[in-house]
Amino acid sequence: MKEMNVEVGDLTDPNFMNQWIIDATERAMKTGTCYHSHCIPQHKFAYSGDGKRIVNHILKMENLQQEFTDLMERYHLPVILEHANKTPTKGMSGTKLGVEDLSKEAITKINEWAKLDFELLGYEKLDPSSRSDS
Repeated sequence: MKEMNVEVGDLTDPNFMNQWIIDATERAMKTGTCYHSHCIPQHKFAYSGDGKRIVNHILKMENLQQEFTDLMERYHLPVILEHANKTPTKGMSGTKLGVEDLSKEAITKINEWAKLDFELLGYEKLDPSSRSDS
């Protein structure tokens, strides 16, 4: 399949971010992936097509340090997770964009595209009606 070129816009612009998300999720829902084979739902790495879990452990990024440490202790493995490449807490390249910058439409598309990720991996969807944009 021919890859779509990704327009690089202002990475600090919420409008650019929201449009990119909308375009990426629409493409992923139609073709299974978005730009350069990204946008693969995470549940596909942990669950079979019939919904059966195929991995023993799922670690969540928001608790990665503790969950990884606990997992290594459980199996008596002397492995330490080091944080060598620290990036800004919000967005790529030092941008100030975050969840609060998502539009109603972007949230709706994310909720639709990642429906099974939310359900199977235990995350809450954002409520698009909580946004003031039109």
